[in-house]
Amino acid sequence: MLRQFDLNACQITDKEVIDLLVSTLDSPYANYLTRQFVLAAITKISSRTTTSSAEQDRIAAVLAQYTTTLELELQQRAVEFVSLFNLGDLREGVLERMPPPELKTTIMGTGASGFTLRERFC
Repeated sequence: MLRQFDLNACQITDKEVIDLLVSTLDSPYANYLTRQFVLAAITKISSRTTTSSAEQDRIAAVLAQYTTTLELELQQRAVEFVSLFNLGDLREGVLERMPPPELKTTIMGTGASGFTLRERFC
């Protein structure tokens, strides 16, 4: 028997998500790539309308902290995200949700023109 889940029963706040992501940054098991993904995730969360100004300030502080890290890739991402964070309203447009890709185009499937990729390139 399948049970119905009530989506309203378990509301997760932006603060809880940010807490979890920031705790990942401090993990000894998180490499620089994981940290880059976390910085990207908290930057995207900052553009949500549900994120409070206190949480946005916290995100800005976390990003600023990583602008001086010794890991150059991580430092570069942090500087980029801080610059993006300071753009204000433009930030929301840049960080808005990406639409899902169209399912019509696949590696071996049919492209938008009706030809299969194999027919087109072989």
